Amino acid sequence: NSRAIELRNIRAVINSAIDDEIIDKYPFRKFKIKTRVESNTDPLSIEKLKEIINYKSHREALNVARDVFMASFYLLGINGHDLYDLQKSDRAIYSRKKTGRKYNLPLEQEVIQIINRYPDDEKMFSFYHRYTTYDSFKSRMNHYLKVIGSELGIPNLTMYHARHTYANIAY
Repeated sequence: NSRAIELRNIRAVINSAIDDEIIDKYPFRKFKIKTRVESNTDPLSIEKLKEIINYKSHREALNVARDVFMASFYLLGINGHDLYDLQKSDRAIYSRKKTGRKYNLPLEQEVIQIINRYPDDEKMFSFYHRYTTYDSFKSRMNHYLKVIGSELGIPNLTMYHARHTYANIAY
């Protein structure tokens, strides 16, 4: 989608240059800009979200994945990368990696309970001790979320479901 926006902007500049008779060639003649690709992460229903909140497994990794998912949801849909790098504080204070937008969020009781399960002196959560890179963290969390999703009847459950569900409920 970002690429399509940029290409449409370039096309507008070229069209303007053609209108102003600066250039006479139209490079988009045989090139089609792909339209918006729909997300495959529809928001979850309140009932499905409650199932995730109440999900318990004998496998620790699945419980960690549930906690990561819920921490993202409770922190207003925080992105996984920002959650992984979140510095210890009495609030969730960060700049979104993708956009640079600054956030300063209160820590509600539900997320404090999750923070207390993964204590660390430096970061909000100790996930970086288990998963030494964000990419390995993201890969494992999404893998375990798919396992949880298959048990709960939520196909292809990923971290983005937490973001989209929060946004949908907030809307």
